[in-house]
Amino acid sequence: MAAGIAGNYLTRELIESRLTPLTVRQIFDDGDQGEPSKASLDLYAQQSESYVEGFLRNEYTLSVLRAMGPDGTNDVPIELVRLCLDVFESYAIRRHPEYIRGDWQTKLKQARSELMDLVKGHTRLDVDGSPEPAANQVTTVRSGDPNDPTPKAKFFVDGLGDF
Repeated sequence: MAAGIAGNYLTRELIESRLTPLTVRQIFDDGDQGEPSKASLDLYAQQSESYVEGFLRNEYTLSVLRAMGPDGTNDVPIELVRLCLDVFESYAIRRHPEYIRGDWQTKLKQARSELMDLVKGHTRLDVDGSPEPAANQVTTVRSGDPNDPTPKAKFFVDGLGDF
């Protein structure tokens, strides 16, 4: 078995549990060596993770999520791993559709839809700590009093009054 892959969230074991070891070998054995190419697995894992991170970039602190990765001390959020695997699987189907039945475009569209739900705040990653989004997203305060956000009448100094 080849060494682990260079992903932030995905491991070879996770990929093989999703696609089966035989399928991974068939799709990624570029040199007919009987083993998947580490370079290809690395590339596809990194591309999949990059796609997912592109959506999460403004919502979550990526350095915190990456620190939870395969070599980190914390567990990566299951939802994040699942979304990365969904994207990875769609890329794998696109690479060699003869080994996996499925429509890569439909799988990628579904993953994108779920990522958009994360961005819109309809869903959240399954974490308890700091990688959660900021509490004050897209909020406008129109007064100096946070308990009474109604706009105050404009006034000017030196007796110029209100327009």
